[in-house]
Amino acid sequence: MEDGEFIARIAEESDAYILLDLHNLLTNQQNGRQPVKELLQQLPAERVIELRINSPELLPLADAIVPALPCLKSLYMTCCRNILCRSSQSTIYANSW
Repeated sequence: MEDGEFIARIAEESDAYILLDLHNLLTNQQNGRQPVKELLQQLPAERVIELRINSPELLPLADAIVPALPCLKSLYMTCCRNILCRSSQSTIYANSW
C-alpha cells in the first residue's frame, strides 16, 4: 500500500484530520518512498487542516497545493523570518531560526 493511500485510509476510517508536513513527505520521497505529488493526489483534501513548511525549497509546492485544500486552517512556516499574514483561507505563521 502506498503512503498516500495509507494516510487517506487512516484519516477516513478514524474520521480524523491531517496535519501535513511537506518536509517529511519530501524526505520520504528522497528515501525511495512515494513521490510527493502522487501522495498528495491520494489524500482527501478536505481532511488537511494544517500544512507545515520548514524549508524555503518547499514554498513552490505549498503555493501549488494550498488552493486545493478547502478546509485548511493554518499554514505553519519555519523557513522564513518574521512573517505573519492572513489570507482568506488560512493564517500563516513563520518563525525565525
